[in-house]
Amino acid sequence: MERKFLLNSACLLVLLAGLTLLSLIRIALVQTNERKRYADYRNQAWHRTVQAEARRGRILARDGKTVLAGNIKRARVIIERALLKNPETTAERLSPYLGSSAERLLERITGPDAPQSLELADDITPEIAETIEALNLAGVFIRYYQRRYYPFGAGFAPQTIGYFNPKNGLTLGLENTFDDTLQGKEGRTSFEKDGRGRPLPGTVLADTPAVDGEDIVTTLDPEIQQIAEDVLTESMESARAAWGLIGVMDPRDGELLAVASQPAFDPNQYAQHGSRGKEANPLVHYVYEPGSVFKPLVSAVALDRGWLSPDEKFNCTPTFTVGSHRIHEAEHDHNPAGFGLIPIRNII
Repeated sequence: MERKFLLNSACLLVLLAGLTLLSLIRIALVQTNERKRYADYRNQAWHRTVQAEARRGRILARDGKTVLAGNIKRARVIIERALLKNPETTAERLSPYLGSSAERLLERITGPDAPQSLELADDITPEIAETIEALNLAGVFIRYYQRRYYPFGAGFAPQTIGYFNPKNGLTLGLENTFDDTLQGKEGRTSFEKDGRGRPLPGTVLADTPAVDGEDIVTTLDPEIQQIAEDVLTESMESARAAWGLIGVMDPRDGELLAVASQPAFDPNQYAQHGSRGKEANPLVHYVYEPGSVFKPLVSAVALDRGWLSPDEKFNCTPTFTVGSHRIHEAEHDHNPAGFGLIPIRNII
């Protein structure tokens, strides 16, 4: 009997030793061959990396103070579905602040095509965002960001200033030309998180601060631009024109002081929703015959160099032939005989 007991004990010890050896081998394999997989799993579960948005540079008028394109603080409401405790209650409590019915919000949150991380709303004011944060709803997060804002809307050279749409990357005008200067560089912060995705104190693993974009100062003069916009609007209405433009340039150095063109558009709408087909700038996009607008330029050169006197007369015939083309005087239908001899001061 005693012999049998000793034999069974020996077998049990051998079995335990074998199991221990297998466990040690398994641990060794995990620490070597599968270490990376388990480390990645831990990082996914407890580590989080958040992008730090860079402030886009402003576009300023020539005074360096008037903001033509800037940024305003806005927020997005993010739903992490895996962390929701009661989707129905969440939808009901968010409804008054998001301008949507609880039923509609619940459908978006629980729908079969809803992603695990869902952007429920954006362009939320900071005041409303803070109110939502105070509700302390599980699975509901607020993400602040900077939205591009154009204080003058359609009333200040929108085709020249342009727009920037971060969702689809579309840009126009100065926003496009100086995008590299304006955009800055995003930062990143990595940390360990709790069950709600919040940073655990003292667990920042890496922190690369964002680098804000640089401001640019244009040559546009706010007062001259506003006068040009008002005059163009009145002229367009009076002439019932399809389009028009006014450009004001400093003759000393060629700086553009004003660039008004219509039809115009509100870059605030384009920055959020994309192109609507009205962004053409006649000053640089259209080709047209200058006509009488060009006469003062040619006459000024001739007078300045002494080639002509102000009283020298020219015969203004009703037509003028260039090669195989005959050009008609603008008033040809009303004055078929032409205007005869006219001094250059009257022509101008």
